[in-house]
Amino acid sequence: MDYDYIVVGAGSAGCVTANRLVREWRAKVLLVEAGPPANSALIRMPAGTFKMLFNGSPLIKRYASAPQASLGGRAVSIPQGNVVGGGSSVNAMAYTRGSRTDYERWVAATGDPGWPWEGLLPYFRKQEGNQRLDNEAHGADGPLKVSDPLYKADVADRFVRAMQRKGLPFATDFNAGTLRGVGYMQTTTHRGQRCSAADAFLAPVMSDPLLSLVTQANVHRIVFEGERAVGVEYTAGGALVQARASCEVIVCAGAFATPKLLMLSGIGPAAHLREHGVEVRVDSPGVGENLQDHNVAVVSMTTHGQHGYFGEDRGARALWNGLQYLAFHNGPIASNGAETMAFVNLSVPRTANRTCSSIALALCGPIRRLQSRPTA
Repeated sequence: MDYDYIVVGAGSAGCVTANRLVREWRAKVLLVEAGPPANSALIRMPAGTFKMLFNGSPLIKRYASAPQASLGGRAVSIPQGNVVGGGSSVNAMAYTRGSRTDYERWVAATGDPGWPWEGLLPYFRKQEGNQRLDNEAHGADGPLKVSDPLYKADVADRFVRAMQRKGLPFATDFNAGTLRGVGYMQTTTHRGQRCSAADAFLAPVMSDPLLSLVTQANVHRIVFEGERAVGVEYTAGGALVQARASCEVIVCAGAFATPKLLMLSGIGPAAHLREHGVEVRVDSPGVGENLQDHNVAVVSMTTHGQHGYFGEDRGARALWNGLQYLAFHNGPIASNGAETMAFVNLSVPRTANRTCSSIALALCGPIRRLQSRPTA
């Protein structure tokens, strides 16, 4: 099978890449995804995120980090999307671009002038379909839908007021370059449903004959002729398939699967490849190194009485909430469970003028009852 381009991975980057190649370049594209189509109702429903994350789901693949010395030798679980849309189909949908300072640091660290906030802002606006904000920082007509929470747990407002009493300013927009304060987080949702990269970018070209999407396919290696990548080899439905690309092979398989595929194809640290019996094609020491991630620490608290989302998925409450969501796409099921966010900088005085933060606090309305009281 011959194509102009082969894109490995139908996550956020893969969906956008396939869209651009098909719609703007009129190229023949093969998009290969390891996971299944994004047909699960849990993906559509914002509250489904917690069901998938906490109850286990084949749509989420969990990697384990190397033991971390700073955590007493513990390994950290790192969930990754294993479905069309990638992480955008299973994440908590929080829409945050980061602060202007983040991009300035990238420019300083890389020496690449192509990463400033001002340079990327037109692209942010182009892809965004914000249902409340339409100004110099936001777009309203883009394919990726962004909206305010339709439903807020009873503890959300209390959290905001508590943070304000501690000196944090109220923020009406976390995505205009300043990431500090407390407020309500916008999400990539539309009328109470998730808007993933697959919804925003892949769905518009799915009926185009130039696009071929293969799901539940594991790519084993990139095929080379000399020094040129000319295709990929993958398994789908028990069959070994080799597909060719006349232009390029584009790997968008995520932070873990991308370097793994490169190394299996002979691109990576030479000594490491030889150790595992892989023929070295390109000695590239940086492949598989320098991963950075934002760690999450869960802090549990007890409350007086029943608050938040505890019990909302049981008995008559579950039936009522289900009917409310089916009829109006509203209610607890329309929430991602973390409607409020506080961005704080613990290393500077509260009175300092800052555009960035060192820590993010998200309040997830109580969703389960402790079986026993915590001990000191």
